[in-house]
Amino acid sequence: VEEADVASVGDGSVAGLAEERRRQVAAVAGEARAAAAHDLHPAGARIDGEQRVIVPTHHEDGAVGRQEGAWRVVEQEVSALLGETYVHIGLFERGEPLLIRARELALEVYGGRSRESVAAAVPLGGLYYDQMRYEEGIEILEAALAIGEELLTPSDPLVLGVRNNLALSYHDSGALARAEELYRRTLDASGSEPGFDTSLARALACNNLGSLLGDRGQLESAEALLDEALE
Repeated sequence: VEEADVASVGDGSVAGLAEERRRQVAAVAGEARAAAAHDLHPAGARIDGEQRVIVPTHHEDGAVGRQEGAWRVVEQEVSALLGETYVHIGLFERGEPLLIRARELALEVYGGRSRESVAAAVPLGGLYYDQMRYEEGIEILEAALAIGEELLTPSDPLVLGVRNNLALSYHDSGALARAEELYRRTLDASGSEPGFDTSLARALACNNLGSLLGDRGQLESAEALLDEALE
């Protein structure tokens, strides 16, 4: 992250956020450099505490460049971190191309049918939601949800999060029937699963569905859901 980028974003709290992102980026890059330097087996590098599969790059002469593959992993991580930072502080025009690039790299490095490609869709869908570009966000999140539900369990926190974000995009775009369906699917999937992330996803679905039903005048059902969200 360039110093100029950190300095340009404003007051101390924002600078602190950017500096924290810089430290995360440095940690990711350091581990990837180590992986490339030791010419690890493509499935052997560990980056940011999670197993990463480094896809070798095939050059025109047929040679495989593992180091280049490792740096594609780094570029994906850095693009995602910086893009999310810019979106968080309201610099959407700077965050969007980075999040698009992060998603493209996730598809390239890990493949379209991977947990990483699903995760890379979430911040980009969130950006489009924030900008009220609902159709673009819905298209990305629908594709991510289809892959996530096939690869993972319905109660996986990532799947729950994607489904909730998709439901909210439909909700605010006026497609209330589809939004209600997705909220209820989240409630069904999260009912018996322990864990903070699962509980949070359920609380958000309760709150949003309660709001939807309240707007329809279904006050008793809405009250029950909103009470659960507060528990």
